[in-house]
Amino acid sequence: MIRSPLFEEIRNYLTRAGTDKQIFLYVPYIKTSALEKLIDGIENKITIITTWRINDLLSQFGSSELELYPFCKERKITLYNNEKIHLKVYSVNLENMILATGNISQHGLMQGGNIEMATFIEKISVEDRLFLEQIRSESTRI
Repeated sequence: MIRSPLFEEIRNYLTRAGTDKQIFLYVPYIKTSALEKLIDGIENKITIITTWRINDLLSQFGSSELELYPFCKERKITLYNNEKIHLKVYSVNLENMILATGNISQHGLMQGGNIEMATFIEKISVEDRLFLEQIRSESTRI
């Protein structure tokens, strides 16, 4: 079991991925500054499936940010919107993953934030991989 803060464990997991592997982040709430720290120096192709509900974007204290789009565009990160997701999956090539409670934010991943936990799943089953692929196929590319 991985306990708060989750940032270092998730970052270490992502940075160990071979450059030929794709990174998938299924995380509903993302703060751009936390994402930037999490993927700093990572050259892999990255796909993000997130939630952009209007209420989460409008408030200055909202869980999501419009700034995420230009950040992803500049870094050639593929970005999808799916307003139904609540899962937090950090995966390398959909072969293995960290399944977590924390969003990509100061509160979700960093020291002094929420109490969160996660677990490493060494091998994603075919059924679970298809489930994640279906979520992506039902999402809207931004």
